[in-house]
Amino acid sequence: WGGDPAAAGPIVEFVAKRYGGTSFTSGYILRSQVSVQYFLDCIRLRYDMFAAAPGVEKVSLQFSLILQSMLLSSLSNRRSISQGEHDVSACMSALTDSPLGTVGAHIVLNAIVGVLAWCEVLPA
Repeated sequence: WGGDPAAAGPIVEFVAKRYGGTSFTSGYILRSQVSVQYFLDCIRLRYDMFAAAPGVEKVSLQFSLILQSMLLSSLSNRRSISQGEHDVSACMSALTDSPLGTVGAHIVLNAIVGVLAWCEVLPA
């Protein structure tokens, strides 16, 4: 199911409902199991080749919720500021490597907008 967005959709949606969004605890659990760099690399390798379609957009939105919770967790951890810096650097690297309009760019931009909305920098 990893290479087919339509097949991956329900699975990624379930994971995003459980671990995505603004939950610090869920983000911490995910972040302790996989790095943001690895998460983004896997997404870019599997999904950047797909053109925009409803199934692809749905999966990318779910992935961005998961990434958002991972970022909120690492950025709010006062004991490890370097972890948050590394995660933001991984997002910027992925954004630099992914052309606009690709799944990778969509995920990173949506996650960053979600973090900024949570911080009340941008309207929700």
